[in-house]
Amino acid sequence: IANVRCSDPHILQTEAMISAIEEARSILRDVGRVVVRPSGTEPVIRVMVEGQDQDKVQRCAETIAAAMAGDKGGNVVAMPKKSGGHAA
Repeated sequence: IANVRCSDPHILQTEAMISAIEEARSILRDVGRVVVRPSGTEPVIRVMVEGQDQDKVQRCAETIAAAMAGDKGGNVVAMPKKSGGHAA
């Protein structure tokens, strides 16, 4: 999970974000999933990526978080380090 500090949930509707999420889904294909949603309790957007290939999972989460941070000036609050199997 990556948490990107951003108080505007409409960021998810920007072309840059839609493109980054679509790209991640394309990379993971049928062996992973991507969920990006606003937190219900904090001014952050949660980026959750799961898949079989940890390197792809990490790269996809970082790409989405970077697109979000660059689009509205948000900043990545938390990005876990690589671990086994999958990131959720």
